[in-house]
Amino acid sequence: MTIINPPTPFAYATYCDEVRTENTGKEIYIGVYGPYMILNGEYPFLLPNFAVIFHYWESPSDNIIDDLRFTISLPGDDEPTIQKVISRNDIQHQQPPSSKIDELDVDPSSFRFTHMKIVIHVTPAIFKRSGRVRCRVYLGDLEIRAGTLAIMTATELQNFSSSN
Repeated sequence: MTIINPPTPFAYATYCDEVRTENTGKEIYIGVYGPYMILNGEYPFLLPNFAVIFHYWESPSDNIIDDLRFTISLPGDDEPTIQKVISRNDIQHQQPPSSKIDELDVDPSSFRFTHMKIVIHVTPAIFKRSGRVRCRVYLGDLEIRAGTLAIMTATELQNFSSSN
């Protein structure tokens, strides 16, 4: 059997209206968007709650020394609408202790990735025009494209659908 490891560093974003965390640590994503968001109104459109969940992976073998900069750019904004920097010193490698690995009888090499989840709230989110929400992670000069979310009004969708 051939084993293929995912390329690292790697990131993706999930978009929703709200993120709630239970006492057990389990998260609930409310109003999760697929590839697009349809706004029921005109621009500028104010959305009271909007959250982006970044998932980021790296491997110790990547030898990354740069801080992480997570950015969210809303359509019509020339610069990132919001950004969050995580210093390299604050990043903790989330590997279970070796004694726990032995107890679980698991191959220790399967725990060689660091996974980080960052929830960024854009409250309120003001959409100035149609376009794409762009989410990026920067490590020095490296840009990781974590995803986009298309934004349009219901009227724009109706006009688009009737022209095709």
